[in-house]
Amino acid sequence: MTLSLKWKIQAWYALVLAVVLGHFGIGFYHYEKAHRLGQVDAMLDQKMGPILFEAERKLPDGPRGPPRNKSSAFAPQPGLEPGGGWVRRTLPIDEFNQSRRKDFKQDAFAYFNDQLARSGHYAYAFSRKTGELVFKSEGAPELDFPTQMPPGYHLRTREGRYRELYHASPSTALLTGYHLDALQEELGHLKLQITGGTVSVYVLSLILGGILVFRSVAPLEEIRRTASAISKGDVKARIHKSTDSSTNEIRLLSRDLNTTFETLSQLYHRQVQFTSDASHELRTPLTALVSHIDLGLDRVRSPEEYVKLFATCKRSATRIQRITDDLLELSRLDSGEVRLDLEPMPLDSLLQDLCEDLRPHIERNGSLLEMDLKPVRLCCDPFRLEQVVTNLVNNALQHNSQPIKIGIHCALERDWVKIEAVDNGKGIQAENIDKLFDRFYREDPSHSANGRAINVGLGLAISKAIVEAHGGSIHVSSQSGVETKFSIRLPL
Repeated sequence: MTLSLKWKIQAWYALVLAVVLGHFGIGFYHYEKAHRLGQVDAMLDQKMGPILFEAERKLPDGPRGPPRNKSSAFAPQPGLEPGGGWVRRTLPIDEFNQSRRKDFKQDAFAYFNDQLARSGHYAYAFSRKTGELVFKSEGAPELDFPTQMPPGYHLRTREGRYRELYHASPSTALLTGYHLDALQEELGHLKLQITGGTVSVYVLSLILGGILVFRSVAPLEEIRRTASAISKGDVKARIHKSTDSSTNEIRLLSRDLNTTFETLSQLYHRQVQFTSDASHELRTPLTALVSHIDLGLDRVRSPEEYVKLFATCKRSATRIQRITDDLLELSRLDSGEVRLDLEPMPLDSLLQDLCEDLRPHIERNGSLLEMDLKPVRLCCDPFRLEQVVTNLVNNALQHNSQPIKIGIHCALERDWVKIEAVDNGKGIQAENIDKLFDRFYREDPSHSANGRAINVGLGLAISKAIVEAHGGSIHVSSQSGVETKFSIRLPL
């Protein structure tokens, strides 16, 4: 089964969120556990100092000096040792408060015993010289006292229930411990709280993340619906503006897709219009051809009548052939099947020879040809470029019944070569300039033939396709009754 994008994002989000929250929860639990265990160790150390001092004071040969100083540093224990082994530690010892001992109204050990019992602690004190038990607090669990331990401070967790600190001085061995039952219960509650809090945050984050993911992916669904509608024939469908403003990436994607859809819509309408125009253009000569054939078959006619009928049929057939050839030419240019035979050559010489070939055709009705050709070398397809210039000259002649002056110019303009075809004829109406390169468009159909050529409205469209195949562009400007100028720019 293929998951949608939003569910894939949600699944990855859920997985990453679970890993992050899991690590956070476990890390926080172990940190809190180590912190609380460190507090227990510090309390064991605090209780050890006064007891050790009093135990050494009661021994006949015990030292009478002050208790240990607190110059050493305390390193917290990172966790409970399951095996109950001893771990050597260096712990700070608070100085014994001498003023508080003066206020004791009872034996010091009785006071210690009461204090230890209240706080859940216990203590053992042995004489290392005689092995005598100097002190044992009430409620202390039974244990084999580690009399053979080396001097120093040692920590262990015994049976998972007792935290114990051992210290051996030259005369006394002292062990203070703490019942971990209460701490274990607190840690159990803490674990439940962390688990509950983590699960609650996880669920809430999943819900909020799901909402954000679905809102973020929603524009893509709108884009998909629009594309689906267009694929089914609704070429007017577009992505809504509300989708454009969601995020920058979606906005840019929506804008580009709407531009693409608009282009496709225009191409579709152009294709429909092209098919309609082509059908219309072919229908007229076909109808004339069939009508004259039927007329010739209707009865026996004289040779002169057959000659006239055949001439009319030939004109119709020639028009059909011209339309068909131009359509095939445009089709090949549009599909990129036409390969240009590019070769470097002097463009001025190419245009000079072409203009000399066109001069008789131009001067037939009294029109004039002028040339202004600067020396320029260009890599081009000479046959195709001659076809473009010939189309521009024929277009000027066919749309002007009166004699005109036609100018052909070429010059170098920075990194481009500029070719111009200018005539001083009647000009083109401003509203028709943008339509000139449309297929089958004729500004004045009544002058389409003009006795010299058959214009089917495809010459300028073919010229534009050839120029663009060379990597250039073609533009037209006109002043009614003054001049019309076609400008071609080709890269060097």
